[in-house]
Amino acid sequence: MQATLTPSRKLSLLFAISLASLCLFLLLAYMVQPVSATPGVNEAAIEVTKSVGAEPLLGGEIGFNITVRNTADTGDALEDDKMYNVTVTDTLPAGLTYSSASPAPTDVTVNPDGTTTIRWVNITDLEQRESTSVSIVASIAPTITLGTPIVNTADGEANTLPDNSGTWLRDSGMVSEDLQAIDIEKVNIQSTGVN
Repeated sequence: MQATLTPSRKLSLLFAISLASLCLFLLLAYMVQPVSATPGVNEAAIEVTKSVGAEPLLGGEIGFNITVRNTADTGDALEDDKMYNVTVTDTLPAGLTYSSASPAPTDVTVNPDGTTTIRWVNITDLEQRESTSVSIVASIAPTITLGTPIVNTADGEANTLPDNSGTWLRDSGMVSEDLQAIDIEKVNIQSTGVN
């Protein structure tokens, strides 16, 4: 014997199926929301800036300062916005010779093309709004002439989890500086009015 559905029962059944479908859709939408919208998930963001320490002179030295910053600013101290295992890589262009760095790098490699790669591996971990800096001093080869800009880029990376199984965050900072032939500084001496 086959059961027949009255129009009102069909409508009730259709309503129940629609309601169940809507609930399933909402549940799936909640489960696949973006990671950044989930409380407690790491929302760290990396920023790398690079600057020249002093004006480079022809045949002299040039200093670079590299800063890596965790720019996360959620305002919620309970959220884990920490960056782990901050690593910085800087490749000096051909014509610059590595002299020193602070802190001491993990490794310095002179490449066949005349560039030099300097790496600091796992320097530190950074909480939100914290930063760390490294600096490099390099000598300028006499083959680099006036009018030739020195262009240098540094790369920074960190992971969202301490065991490096999370998301890698990466950024680069670049600086371009022209050589000077001489460095002239003007000093004003105040007259005392006495002869």
